[in-house]
Amino acid sequence: MDVISCRSGFIFFVSRFVTLSSFIFLSVGCVGLVKPVSEDDRDTSGSYDGRWLATHTFTAETQIVQNWRMTCNEPSEKFGLVVSDGVLWIDGREPKVETYISSKGEFRLEMPTSSKIRESEGTSRGIGNGKITMILLGDFSGAEPKGVFTMGIAQLGNAGCTSKYSFAKI
Repeated sequence: MDVISCRSGFIFFVSRFVTLSSFIFLSVGCVGLVKPVSEDDRDTSGSYDGRWLATHTFTAETQIVQNWRMTCNEPSEKFGLVVSDGVLWIDGREPKVETYISSKGEFRLEMPTSSKIRESEGTSRGIGNGKITMILLGDFSGAEPKGVFTMGIAQLGNAGCTSKYSFAKI
């Protein structure tokens, strides 16, 4: 197997034996929107306004996306989110990146990074666009608000190592 690494600490392994069902399984397990909520569709009721705590709940050590088998680090972190007038952002993150939350409590926050993955010597497959975007998808509605955090790789349609999170209003 060929090794590809990422500055963020994830190590990616090329796999030639990936099935379509593995990709579908990972995709179905993800919560969220295909694209961010538009300003016109944002929540204006104030139902989700306030401070929220995001808590990591699970990361599968090995994840398969398309032709890649990835060994993913399991973060053990919590971080704050703020919602005001239907606008959501990560508390204390600079530069501040915002998104809108829908009236149903759903959101998609995309945070571009300067990180890229790179191939190791002797890799049989190339990564043309290894740019990484962190993506937080969530749903604050219901008794158990939840979401997923993905270290998305551009060449893989922003799929990548995905971790599950729970949210609680504080």
